[in-house]
This record gives sequence, structure tokens and C-alpha cells, in this order.
Amino acid sequence: NYGRIELTNASAYSVNATLTVADGSLVNAPDGVIVALHGTAGGVRTLDAQLDNQGTLNLEDDSLTLSRSNAQHLNSGAIQLVGGDLTINQSGDNPSFTNTGQITIDADRQFYVAGGTFQQQAGSFSGEGMLAFSSVDAHFTTDFSNAETGLTANNSILHGPGTFTNALGKTLTLTSSTINADLVNAGLLEAHRIVTFNGALSTTTDSTLRVE
Repeated sequence: NYGRIELTNASAYSVNATLTVADGSLVNAPDGVIVALHGTAGGVRTLDAQLDNQGTLNLEDDSLTLSRSNAQHLNSGAIQLVGGDLTINQSGDNPSFTNTGQITIDADRQFYVAGGTFQQQAGSFSGEGMLAFSSVDAHFTTDFSNAETGLTANNSILHGPGTFTNALGKTLTLTSSTINADLVNAGLLEAHRIVTFNGALSTTTDSTLRVE
């Protein structure tokens, strides 16, 4: 895609919009734009495709679900969660999402990954929204701090070699998860059920570790 793809609705009624690519990848070129729009009456917006985003994926004023079995998604461009949440449902054989680009998650928005593998190899996160993992094997080559963008993990494994930092005044909630990386706690760290720390866990004088 070298142009603009819109998932929207021009009807007076709520209508779902789904773009399916049954074989190969949906390649969004560096000058390409894919945008999720509410339209006149809303509906569910879905990309049923293996996505290779080199351009811009913009959730302008509606949420979007990325859902394709056995997919290895790539982002080397920009993903912007402005007016909606992005849900990545991963299933099948070795599904993954690899990021080397820029992901912006605005306040009250969520970048949600369910299942599969998440690879944070390069690039960055920004915005005051939330990065959320559920049943994900997440690998971070880069360091991650929730000083701006929040993080939660449920039934997931977080790997290094990057270091995770729970910043001063912030809350990091971990539920039934394993941390195979160094973690610096300067805020409120909530550990629900069984949480295992296999890397170095360091704390500051202003920090709290709450085990529930």
C-alpha cells in the first residue's frame, strides 16, 4: 500500500469493517497510511492480515483488532493510538509481533497483545496510555520505563536483556507472570498471585512492593 486505506462506516447504522489478506503480508509502505475511523455510526474495525507496517497505522477515532492466525507481524514505521485501542490477537504456529519503529499510545488508550511472542528489538514507546500483555512471551532488547507509557502483564513472561523500570509515582501490575530481566522499582510494584523474578530486583527508598 502506497496510498491510504480507511476502515470506516458511511452507513446510518453500526457496520463492521474488515480487510482480509488471505495469503502473504499486507505491506504498508513508508508513504502508506492505514487508518481506523468511527465513521457515521461506528462498528468493529479489523485487519485480518499479516501486517508489515513501514508507514503509518493511525487509530484516529476508533479501535482496531489485528487478527490473523500464524502471523509474524512487523512494525518499522509508526503506530499511533489516538482515538482507539489496538488489540493484537495472536494464535496458531509461532505467531509474533516485532517492533523496531515508534509506537505512540495516547492517554486512556491501550496497546493490548494477547498470546504469542512480542519482540521489542528497537524503536520506542511514547504517550501516557498502556502497553498490556496477556499470555505473551515478551522479549525486550531495549530498556523500558513506565515513566510515560504504562505496562501491565498477566500470565506472561518478560525477558531482557533490556532493564525494566517502574518509575517514581507509577504503578506496575504483574499477575501470574515471570520476569527474566533486571527490574528497578521506584514506584508501586503490585505482584498478584505467583510472580517470579529471575533477574535482579532493586528498590529505592520511595518504592513499595505489594504482594497479594
